[in-house]
Amino acid sequence: MTAEKSGGVIGTWGRLAAQLRKDSGVTFRLHDLRRTCRTLMSRLGIDRDTAELAIGHKRAGLEAIYNLDEAWQRRCEAFAKVSNHVAARLRIASAEGKVVALPARS
Repeated sequence: MTAEKSGGVIGTWGRLAAQLRKDSGVTFRLHDLRRTCRTLMSRLGIDRDTAELAIGHKRAGLEAIYNLDEAWQRRCEAFAKVSNHVAARLRIASAEGKVVALPARS
């Protein structure tokens, strides 16, 4: 993900998460989001290797020595699949009146 203003890497995850916690009233850690994403990847049929690489886990043992493919295209496809799934769930929840809009950032 890139920063809106600079186009560079987002280095303020902590502040963004704190603001989201404040706005949503939900207590969570960034690791909770990572765990949720990995769980959704399993449920959506994304293979284990791709899902583990996508959340930043490194390969181990002989696999790490001999398989140097970083699988960027598969990772992008995995995140797109999760994103589409979440968007669909939000559309359904919104239609049922279960989504609350958060205040816009200034």
